[in-house]
Amino acid sequence: MGFFGRAPDNAGLAFWSAEIDRGLVPVDIALQFAEAPEFPSMYGALTAREQVDLAYRNILQWASDLVTPSQ
Repeated sequence: MGFFGRAPDNAGLAFWSAEIDRGLVPVDIALQFAEAPEFPSMYGALTAREQVDLAYRNILQWASDLVTPSQ
């Protein structure tokens, strides 16, 4: 949800859950997600602040305090 704003498919969830069980840490998974073809289409044109804000919206369902309407 945090990266792509959608629930994972069953196969993807099973794969990444197994990777965590094998010891892969979430930051390594995040780095691999950032290399997915879907990532640039969602985040490529955004500033770092906008990327953080989108992650907040996807995960927490509210805007971060980094981005305000006037920015």
